[in-house]
Amino acid sequence: MLRALVYRSLKKDFQSGSLQILMLALVVAIAAVSAVGFFTDRVSRAMQRQAGDLLAADLLLKSSAAIPQSLIDSAHEHGLRTALSVTFPSVVLNAEDDSQLVAVKAVSDEYPLRGTLLTGGLSGDAGGGQIATAPAAGNAQVESSLVGLLALEQDNKLLLGRSEFEVNAVILSEPDRGRDLFQMAPRVMINYADLEQAGLLIEGSRARYALMLAGGEAQLKTFRQWFDAQALPGFELQDAGNARPEIQRVLAQVDKYFGLAAMVTVLLSGAAIAMAVRQYAYQQAGAGAILRTLGASRKTVLLWMLARLLIIAVLALLGGLLLGLIAQTALASLLDNWFQVELPQAGWRPVLSAMTVTVLTLAGFASLPLLRAGTVPVLSVLRQELGGLGVSGRMTAAIALLACVLMMYLQSGDLLLVLILLFGLLLVLLVFALAGAFLYRLMRVLTPRGWSMARFVLRRRMDVTLLQLSVFGLTIMAMLLIAVVREDILQAWQTEIPDDAPNHFIVNIQPDQLPGVEALLRTDAGFKGELYPVSRGRLIAINGENAEQKFAGNERAQRSLRHEFNLSFSDSAPGHNTLLEGEWWAADDEGYWISAEKGFAERLELTVGDELTFQVAGIDRRAKILNIREVEWESFEVNFFAITSTRTLENLPTTYITSFHLPANDRDLITRLVKENPGITIIDVGKMLARVRDIIGRAALAVQSVFLFTLLAGIIVLLSAVQSSQASRMRELAVLRSMGASHKQVRQSVILEFSLLGALAGFLAAFFASAIAWLIGDQVLTIDIGINPMLWVYGTFGGALVVGVAGYLASRKVLTIPPLLALRSSLS
Repeated sequence: MLRALVYRSLKKDFQSGSLQILMLALVVAIAAVSAVGFFTDRVSRAMQRQAGDLLAADLLLKSSAAIPQSLIDSAHEHGLRTALSVTFPSVVLNAEDDSQLVAVKAVSDEYPLRGTLLTGGLSGDAGGGQIATAPAAGNAQVESSLVGLLALEQDNKLLLGRSEFEVNAVILSEPDRGRDLFQMAPRVMINYADLEQAGLLIEGSRARYALMLAGGEAQLKTFRQWFDAQALPGFELQDAGNARPEIQRVLAQVDKYFGLAAMVTVLLSGAAIAMAVRQYAYQQAGAGAILRTLGASRKTVLLWMLARLLIIAVLALLGGLLLGLIAQTALASLLDNWFQVELPQAGWRPVLSAMTVTVLTLAGFASLPLLRAGTVPVLSVLRQELGGLGVSGRMTAAIALLACVLMMYLQSGDLLLVLILLFGLLLVLLVFALAGAFLYRLMRVLTPRGWSMARFVLRRRMDVTLLQLSVFGLTIMAMLLIAVVREDILQAWQTEIPDDAPNHFIVNIQPDQLPGVEALLRTDAGFKGELYPVSRGRLIAINGENAEQKFAGNERAQRSLRHEFNLSFSDSAPGHNTLLEGEWWAADDEGYWISAEKGFAERLELTVGDELTFQVAGIDRRAKILNIREVEWESFEVNFFAITSTRTLENLPTTYITSFHLPANDRDLITRLVKENPGITIIDVGKMLARVRDIIGRAALAVQSVFLFTLLAGIIVLLSAVQSSQASRMRELAVLRSMGASHKQVRQSVILEFSLLGALAGFLAAFFASAIAWLIGDQVLTIDIGINPMLWVYGTFGGALVVGVAGYLASRKVLTIPPLLALRSSLS
């Protein structure tokens, strides 16, 4: 009997249209959440995959010792493709016995696993270059600077170790060229199989080995878990996010923005469902009361409503998932060409998120009709006096709030972001409730006579008015928030790497070459930067304690202690560094001081006042940390882990390094610098800069695409909020028209009502959107988000226009129904 009653009542509700609004709200909410989930999941994975181009692999396993065959076999067992590489400094000789320090890179035949290796001819007329693979055995590929240095156009033979190599190509673009940038001399790439015969590596050689890994996400994930469980000393596993500082911040901000967009979508979806459920609850309260008068128990009525909601949830979930999948597939097909790779297939996580959202939204927002199922008297239904919220209503609000928190956390996984948005949400609801009361009092004093009908309608349904004002304000705030954060993220990324960012580095400048190099750069390249002194040293002691023994069990710290790194000295702080703690020493200070980079200090647990001992060219120097500074590694400026006072590195071997911007069509300066200053090394990072800018551009495209989904969810909420009061508005407008109000007056009343609500909601929403955006930028995204006065203009006038038009369009059907028919419909 109950089953038949459930099906009959559902059929009747669908036919009468009373269930359509709730179903539409649920379907759209699930579609929005699943579409954003599907799309952001695919785009995030595509961006991670493309960021892997900068590593020439998806994962990179690094070590200072040769990669054991057991690790390679384990990677193959996990279904991964592998390639080997090793880099080390060496010296090459040409046919005339001219020598040059180079950075040798030996790679296996499978290189590169990701990205593209481009090569050209020795004559330099290769145009855009051609896609190449690893050099064949006995062959070598070199950077263009080495061709001129060793006159390889005339004789393309190089002696490296015990072997002679034939140079058959010039490297135009190497996908992973950016690693260990400042330690690189001109590149010579050979085949991994030639290492043993050439005798290039012996015990104690300063070499860095890498096992490159590529494969599917599942295989990479299981391998990473397996590797972490092994806890192998001396090995480091890197991906694009932690290996490339210039894109690490961008990828992190994209993930945060996607999380914010998903949270806002969930919030808007919950608001749409809340409005639809409110209307449906008032309709079904009467049906439950009538069932009780016919002898049904409260338990029966409760089961009847639960069964109906379960069927509604399943149908909405299926429809929403299908619609969301279609929407993200359509957009993803447009983005495939822009991303230049096929987006990965959608995973199952968005489906689980959509199912969770369905359960939580119904539990949070649809509990009101269940709690009131057996408590509404029939007389109250006939009088249409269903009462206030009461204890059940307050419980419903608490459940809804808890549901919102859970949904937002599940979508973003960022507790701080959830708390910021939740605090803003509660504050918004409180302020909008007060604003609604203020609006009514203001209208009593200031509204013209022609607005009296709109004032009457607002007063007559004050509870609905306050609810709609809150929903309108919340929706506009959410849309403005996403727009503001999107705009500032894009602006921050545009300035992340400016057009005139340094694209060349000069290293190994000798002190006697310093005046000539600086003069040439300033006159021919408009150089305005500095040339920094560099000494190579190792950190051997901290506060008198052996550094390696102090961090014996800390592999991350050991990596910083195992190798020499660049030290510099200066009497003033670099302009592109930020002092976080302590102060800089005076120019005439004779003390022994060190400025430590933030990450370096955190890795080695250093604080201001600690004494460090460095060994430079066999000489020990002690100095105390006077300050900690923050470095923007992604700026492509010259940066150092440690900068000392001049006295600290006095009378020690020193070379100089600098970076500068050179237009792509001005190559003569490079030739002059090399010819006039033998021994210097010029590193061109222009190709790497272009790849980083490309990834940032795609990130911006992804952010704007996700914004469109959230915007659509906001529009649906506005329509749901307008539709939620349609039944009571039909009755009131019918009464007004039966009392002589003209169609024009009624239409003006509707437009004024919604325009006033939209204007007030938009004005307040702009304030909260600015405040919350600033807080999110400062605490979560680490970008500066300023206050834009135009936001109030957009919010106020945009809110009045959009809500006014939406209200009129949604109520147009009500305005055309004859008064008598409208009254009969409202009573039925």
